[in-house]
Parts: sequence; structure tokens; C-alpha cells
Amino acid sequence: FDVFVILTDNETWYGSIHPHQALREYREKVNPQARLVVVSMTGTLNSITDPADPLSLEVSGFDSAVPQVIADFARGDL
Repeated sequence: FDVFVILTDNETWYGSIHPHQALREYREKVNPQARLVVVSMTGTLNSITDPADPLSLEVSGFDSAVPQVIADFARGDL
């Protein structure tokens, strides 16, 4: 996969591995340029992205512009 899109309520821990750790492993083994988009549906301070990762985008909230922002980011236009 080239892009992962997660729609979340910002629960930051579920399962045996944190999402940004799983993405790091995926990049090491499969696709080093894989992108991550996280659309947060709640306004909390928690995040499941690595804030230092330039291939990750975090969006807070959802409106009619978000699908285009995701598409632009997935293409590398942002």
C-alpha cells in the first residue's frame, strides 16, 4: 500500500503495537515512502501519528474539503 487512512476517535492504544510503530516496520519491510493520514473525529491532545514524520498528515475534524486534502497529500502535492 502507498497510503493508509485512519478515521479515529483518538484512542491511542489498542493491540500489541502502536500504529506509528507498525507503520515504521511496514516502511522498513515493504514501502519506505508509505504515507499515513489520520483523521481525528474528536478534539483531544492525543495522537496516533509521529509528529516528526513528514509522510504523515493529521487532520482534526471532517468537512467537505477533507477528501481533497487526503487526495492531495496521497499524491505528494502537499
